[in-house]
Amino acid sequence: MDAIRFMIAFCISATAYGQAWTPFSAVSAEPQKTTYGVVVYSASWCSPCQRMKATTIPELKKSGTIVNVVDASSWSNEKRASKGASGLPSTKLVKYDYTAKVWRDVGKRWAGFVSAETILSDIRGRTGTVNQVERIVRRVRNP
Repeated sequence: MDAIRFMIAFCISATAYGQAWTPFSAVSAEPQKTTYGVVVYSASWCSPCQRMKATTIPELKKSGTIVNVVDASSWSNEKRASKGASGLPSTKLVKYDYTAKVWRDVGKRWAGFVSAETILSDIRGRTGTVNQVERIVRRVRNP
């Protein structure tokens, strides 16, 4: 009963102060089973890398895909190879492991410029959706 009183008081106080309140049902309490992200190795002197930063990466972020851009400008060829970056730009698909709470390499890599549609179609083929986080974000923003 105290929990119900607390929730009612919270809703009233949040509304009174003009704060938006999102019902808990709008956010899934269970972790998503498959969340994919993209790691892009790029360099400031690489023109295909700059093209990806201007076109592909904003499209991926707009779709809700998690993107991490790593600056590999000063890396030696050996260090790039150890990270799985054969050339620049080099893009790899990663998957979040909720049990271990780490990102894991899926084994899918692209060398050179790659479009957002190519990456998103690969993610769709693996999950059936672009990114399951995208649906949660939409529900929270538009309850």
